[in-house]
Amino acid sequence: MIPSDELLTRRFLNGETGAFEQLVERYTPTLFNLAYRLTQDRGEAEHIVQESFMRALSALKRVRTDQPLKPWLLKITLNLCRTLYQRRRPITFSELTDDNEPLALRDESPLPQEW
Repeated sequence: MIPSDELLTRRFLNGETGAFEQLVERYTPTLFNLAYRLTQDRGEAEHIVQESFMRALSALKRVRTDQPLKPWLLKITLNLCRTLYQRRRPITFSELTDDNEPLALRDESPLPQEW
């Protein structure tokens, strides 16, 4: 019989480190698929999955053990993908202005007919 997330979480919290390893094995393919679909980069997806489990590990003591872990783990992974996207997104000129007016750029170079 396959142990439930609740049972594995309780075992881990009671000191059985192998229980968390079982959770990692159970959810790595699901989290990797989500991260890869969103990043289109295998390396980034692997990093995000690893970071997801690290964050889950540090917060596991505060999680309700009677709730399924899958949605919570997916949310962590999704948030990490969003953070990565925000860091990669280029800043446009319109974002550089304080007011909502377009940025006026002056080109002081001579026109071709003036060469």
